[in-house]
Amino acid sequence: MRYGPGPQLITKSAVGAWESEVLFTLAELDIVTVLAAESLTAPVLADRLGTHADATSALLDAGVALRLL
Repeated sequence: MRYGPGPQLITKSAVGAWESEVLFTLAELDIVTVLAAESLTAPVLADRLGTHADATSALLDAGVALRLL
């Protein structure tokens, strides 16, 4: 007999939380607005936003993977 949520539900919840964090971070940094005005590379965008270049690149990759960008 199994109790509690199964592994699929736990995985789905974890992925949903990760997807939400990507969306909220893109919104908090206003990245969509910045990129709508002009195309920028991740390092240039990071410099403008005052964020770490590698983290910004990973965030952009996640946004593309989730079809948010």
